[in-house]
This record gives sequence, C-alpha cells and structure tokens, in this order.
Amino acid sequence: MGLRWSEVQILSPRPFFTACVDHRQWGALIPEKKVAFSSTVVPLGFLMSRLDSMIRRLEAQRTCLESAIVRVETFPGPYLELGLGNGRTFDHLRQAAPDRDIFVFERKPAAHPDCTPDPEFLIEGDFTETLRPALELIKPKAVLAHCDIGTGIKVADEELARQISRDLDALLAI
Repeated sequence: MGLRWSEVQILSPRPFFTACVDHRQWGALIPEKKVAFSSTVVPLGFLMSRLDSMIRRLEAQRTCLESAIVRVETFPGPYLELGLGNGRTFDHLRQAAPDRDIFVFERKPAAHPDCTPDPEFLIEGDFTETLRPALELIKPKAVLAHCDIGTGIKVADEELARQISRDLDALLAI
C-alpha cells in the first residue's frame, strides 16, 4: 500500500491514506480519511509570527516525513518528491532512507547542487505533463510521495490537485 501525504492527496480517489495537513489552509477534517497530525499544529484562527509559522510548518513536515518513512520501510519501491524547491526535503529523504531511489519532479530546478538528484532521477517540467509519462520510467511503483507543491492560493492549489491526483495515484503502489 502506498503512503502519501499532502494537500493533493485529500482529493485522491483512493479510499484510504494517511495524511499530514495544515489546518489553516484546509479547515475541517475530511470524513472517512485517516489523518496524522504533528503536535505542532495549532488551532484555527491562532495568530503567529511568520517565523513561528515557518518553524511550525518545518517541524510538522519533518514529523510527517519520519512517520511516513517508518510506515513504508518494509514495502519495496522508490519514493516520489513533487517539488524540489531548494532541496531540503529531498536531502532529508535520501539521508533517512539511503537505499531508496527517489524520483524528483520539478518544473524548474534551482536547488543547491548538493541537494539535487542525479539526472536519471530528476524529471523536469510541469506536473500535469510529467507524471503520466513517468509511469513507464518508475518501476516498481512508488511507496511514498511527498508533495510540496502549493502556491498558497487555495483555488489554484485545489485545481492542481484535481489535475494530477489520478496520475499520482497511478504511480503509487496499491
């Protein structure tokens, strides 16, 4: 069973998954979904500085990644990283699971060279255009997908989630 977490997976057609989500962006929990939250998540409406918000987000991200890695450690298959950014999460994943292949999808890579995957694991381009062709490349199917692809604009993020959720699900092990 594949394990994935992010806003994208909230819209997934699959009936079961584990997710770590940000209450501020998505509001109420979605029924019939299993959701794991970091202890750093704060109640809706709680005001905090941008620094505190970033610290909370990064702590929650690390907690969720470490939980996901433990949950899939006995399943064979690579990991997926959607959104390389500056490479922090990719670097964390490869240190935490050094024997796993990690396929990274990024529209326009600009990470530090030390935090960039080897060319055979870097898939460049728009997610809506690169996920489906990756079905031929990524075998066996992935057991974990980390998706850090939001823009912060809820409507745009929900639309992207709808556009890629079927292709992302096809890349993941059942």
